[in-house]
Amino acid sequence: MVSARASGEAYVRGFLLILLLLVLRGVGTVWGPGDTLFAARVLAAAVVMGVPLLAWAGVFERLAELGREGPRIVQVMTGRTLGIGIYAAQLHGL
Repeated sequence: MVSARASGEAYVRGFLLILLLLVLRGVGTVWGPGDTLFAARVLAAAVVMGVPLLAWAGVFERLAELGREGPRIVQVMTGRTLGIGIYAAQLHGL
């Protein structure tokens, strides 16, 4: 016996598949010749930005007591500042 939820999920999957096929037919090729290199560069940039921010969040959470609002605001603002600096360095480097 098939539940109503499983039946609904199958309906949604079928709808998405039909929609995808219609979009691909209307748009044509979605992935062009230079897109692989572009996707690799975007992924690399995300890693370069994400790893230091994740490390900073881990270090800050170990050093500061985040039970109060003040240290959380400091964590957010310093994380944003670090992110802006990394982003600016990436723009300058690329």
